[in-house]
Order: sequence, then C-alpha cells, then structure tokens
Amino acid sequence: MHFAWACVRLLESSFDRLSRETDIVGYPILPLVQQLVEATPAEMAKYIHWGATTQDIIDNASMLQIREGLTIVSRELDTLTCILEKLSSDYRDT
Repeated sequence: MHFAWACVRLLESSFDRLSRETDIVGYPILPLVQQLVEATPAEMAKYIHWGATTQDIIDNASMLQIREGLTIVSRELDTLTCILEKLSSDYRDT
C-alpha cells in the first residue's frame, strides 16, 4: 500500500484520538504530526514537519477552508442572481 494512503487510513481510524488531543492542545497540528510520526517509518518520519512551521500549516489549512467556503458563496450568489433576474423580468412593468 502506498505510504500516503496508509497515513490517511490511520488518521481516519484515529480521528477520535485526534479530536481529544486537539481539545487538550488547542490546535490540531501537534496531535496530527504525532500520529503521522508514529505511523511512519523512522527514516521518513523526521521529514513530516520539516521545513514548515505550525503556523504555516494552519495558514494553509485556513486558506483551503476559505477557498471551499467561497465556492459555496459563489454558487449561492449565482442562484440568487438567477432568481433576481427572473423576478426583475417578470415584474419589470410594475
């Protein structure tokens, strides 16, 4: 099995632990990194958090969430625009 998929499967099965430890620490990066390190061969584990600060990871995660949120907002605005166009056409003479 490919290493990345093994980590994903580990995290899916350890979500409760991640949630509990996040509540204790206050942010998910430390518990996540600890679980990944535990599940990774030692020669690769040392690179899991290498070159990135906790704040870098949190910032990237926030931007991914914002991007998803903006996709939803954009879709809703498109729907609203269609509704308003129809209403303005239907009632243009009132």
